[in-house]
Amino acid sequence: MADIATSTFYVPGFMDLSKYRLDRTEPGAAWDRVVEAAPEGTIFSLSAFVEEMDATPALWLCHKGNQFAGAVALAEDPTDPRRTVLAPHIIHGGIMTASPAARQNPVQALAEQFRTTAACFAGLAERYTELRFATAPALADLRPVLWHNYGGDGPKPVLDLRYTSYLPLTPEATEMEQTALYQGCNKSRRQALRYARDSGITVLASTDIDVFLDLYARTFARQGLEMAAGEADFLRRVCTRLAGEGRLRIFAALTPEGDLGSIVVFGLDAKRAYYLYGANEPELRNDHCGSMALFHALQALAQEGVAEADLEGVNSPKRGYFKLSFGGDLRAYYRVSLVQS
Repeated sequence: MADIATSTFYVPGFMDLSKYRLDRTEPGAAWDRVVEAAPEGTIFSLSAFVEEMDATPALWLCHKGNQFAGAVALAEDPTDPRRTVLAPHIIHGGIMTASPAARQNPVQALAEQFRTTAACFAGLAERYTELRFATAPALADLRPVLWHNYGGDGPKPVLDLRYTSYLPLTPEATEMEQTALYQGCNKSRRQALRYARDSGITVLASTDIDVFLDLYARTFARQGLEMAAGEADFLRRVCTRLAGEGRLRIFAALTPEGDLGSIVVFGLDAKRAYYLYGANEPELRNDHCGSMALFHALQALAQEGVAEADLEGVNSPKRGYFKLSFGGDLRAYYRVSLVQS
């Protein structure tokens, strides 16, 4: 892609972006190293996800001269490469920036992130007639997006506010009631956890993707919903890829009789764990297996050395209440769209 002209920015002449350019790249080990190193990089931009989605991966590297400045992960419409789409199960993506140089102070680092974000968005706006992506929570400064075509007649971006929850994890070898995780839960969740433990519910690590997919489908059916066409195949492909890379963790909660009650699936990258999927046995949905499965999973991840978990979305009332009842901090992210006239 050609260098990004200053005139594409929101006030001509305000900031020189002429040295920045976007170069298309491909998934693979080199791309994954970029994602892992970027503060905004998440598991959803790794090759294991972008290569398996039912869309065309559109991966870009941003350079300032010969210096790496950032990257972008998008999903192109297979029928129209001028359009990007919000691919299902790709929760975060979009613009990523290079880690600040050691010599930069916070003001300089913020300014460089601003310029990189501005250059990336301006370049994408030139390339795509319809631009859609979801940001990562770590991309806190969205001013370059909001100010695109500032003061002009061109189309303006629309930002849809979303939330997830980040939960810090600490390894603790102590009784459940004494752990920071338990004490951070609300009253009703602590009660559910005590009931689950006292009634004999146990949680085991699992590697059985098929069992998870079966329970996942039955969870949808209980709600009177059907999985989207191809969704089961996508989940199988992604879980298999993550498992092969050592990034998948599955935890299954069992009743005292040994019946499967709940499953939670986490994925790992270099920064944190991500709650990817959960499923509950329809006939046992009120027996607190779900609470114990998630609690045990978080404890096990902490013992493994994972520092935090992204509970991956709290954007509906019931799901939001359940996940936030375990504690954690709200983090905002955005679904960005720009449709050219």
